[in-house]
Amino acid sequence: MTFLSGSNGEFIKALPIALMGTIIASTLIALTVIPTIQYTRQLKLYRTKKRQSGLLTALFRRLEERYADNVLPTTLKKPWLTVLSGMIVCILLLLLVIKVPFEFFPAADRQEVTLSVTLDEGTPIEETDQKLAELEQYIQDNTEYVDETARYTGAGLPNIFNSSLTRSGENTGQIVVRVNRDQTTAAQYIENYQEELREQFPNAEIFLETIVSGPPSSPTIELKLKGSDLAVLLEQSTLLKNKLNELNSVEVATLNAGTSQLVKTYEIDRDFIAENGIAISQIKNTLQLANAGMPLSEINTNNNKLDMELVLDEGTNEEIDLSSLQVFVTSEEGIPEDYSVDELVSTTTEEQTAAITHENGDRIITIAVYDSGEGNFAADTAAVIETMQTELAELDDEYVLMEDGEASAETEFFVEIAKLFVIVLFLIYITLAVQFNSLLMPFLITSTVFFAVTGAVVGLFISGQPLSFLAVLGIVSLSGIVVRNSILIIEFIEQNKQQYDGNTVNAIVAAGRARLRPIILTTLTSIAALTPIIIVGDVLFKPLAVSIVAGIIFSTILTLLLLPALYITMDRWRIKR
Repeated sequence: MTFLSGSNGEFIKALPIALMGTIIASTLIALTVIPTIQYTRQLKLYRTKKRQSGLLTALFRRLEERYADNVLPTTLKKPWLTVLSGMIVCILLLLLVIKVPFEFFPAADRQEVTLSVTLDEGTPIEETDQKLAELEQYIQDNTEYVDETARYTGAGLPNIFNSSLTRSGENTGQIVVRVNRDQTTAAQYIENYQEELREQFPNAEIFLETIVSGPPSSPTIELKLKGSDLAVLLEQSTLLKNKLNELNSVEVATLNAGTSQLVKTYEIDRDFIAENGIAISQIKNTLQLANAGMPLSEINTNNNKLDMELVLDEGTNEEIDLSSLQVFVTSEEGIPEDYSVDELVSTTTEEQTAAITHENGDRIITIAVYDSGEGNFAADTAAVIETMQTELAELDDEYVLMEDGEASAETEFFVEIAKLFVIVLFLIYITLAVQFNSLLMPFLITSTVFFAVTGAVVGLFISGQPLSFLAVLGIVSLSGIVVRNSILIIEFIEQNKQQYDGNTVNAIVAAGRARLRPIILTTLTSIAALTPIIIVGDVLFKPLAVSIVAGIIFSTILTLLLLPALYITMDRWRIKR
């Protein structure tokens, strides 16, 4: 887990580091402090001749006798049948994974729902705020279980707002809705009202979300269209967005380019002003005064600070009337001369895109696509993307459509975790092969990992917890936990075989009798440590605790039942060879 890359690896890195530190520290204490304390205790008992049995001693002795005298002889009578039956049961139970819900990072159990609104580029902040006020009033009047709302308009969103806006400005804003958690959840509120709000306010791009447990969420699919010609990029990206929005499996698809708006460009006649001795700064300052004004200072009125600015009034609010503006210069004779600004400046008006992002110098337009939960999202979007890639390949210039987003991140995570899982199993196998001087014995021991994975799936299915990011990490971590029990049994069997002159059955029974108590105790302590998380823990860590506890319980039971039968089966096969 320490070597996971990306944002997921950064998010979880502290957990494995803390666990490794704890394991190393506890191992050192077990090898140094515990023997010293136990020696002192035994010395005291020897001197006083008083030995007290533990509260569970009688119970464990009965369990040891029942396990060694009844359970083991039954499983060892036909070991191959025991092994075959156990494997079939494990495989059938493992199929329950298709019924386990999948949720990479579950939604946090919070009251807040953030509603992000984007209007057309160029919309004044006053108009944006008015639209947000109408939307906020509609939410208060027509949606249920709302405790309070707050809105913010414009750029620079405060930290209390969960920002999903990639580019904020005067045409954007957010509303935070706090729902009554006794009546509904944030996720349920989003599901109930997101489509209704979009229908009521069709001219606004509306997106509802809540805080998730884990790294910030990203779109299900993020498509990046790269190319040189801006007009082609806009045309193709808009076409792709519209096709995706037509799919039932797509909740919404958005562009990061924004809408186009009219832009007026002022071009100064530099030759004319040079001939007549007019300073270019004088023209720029005049245009700035008429357009944006000039900040002066602040004044205090009734403990309120008000900004002051100087604005040149040329008679119109919609645009700058150049004919009403004049600049003055002094001629060589010292006579002041005036020039109308429209003599010095020409204007052009054209439609431009509000913003285009760049990556490594290349123009890129990003299409964010969100899963609606209906239909086959992966198949539907894949078909549209494939069609678009075919059309882009037919264009003269080089245009590339790249796929990223949450779905891609999840795929990369599972590929990476599968590689790490294989590496972990390989390292365990090599370590055990060196310890037991055998290539077959480590395979026997690591087979308990399969039992643990089955148990984790069963636990998630019964508890209703999702197969999440941390649940998968819990399953991977089981590989280093559950092999401990099998090592305890196998090591003791190997030692007992010498004592019982190679009688494998007697060696297994003796090992089962001696190792049952430490196996049960270590299992119970592990379960006790994780049980509080299952009962009152955060939604993020519950799947982790459930997968580990269920995996430990299941693997312990199957290790005690199947491992002796599997050992004797492999031992007899080895003797025959």
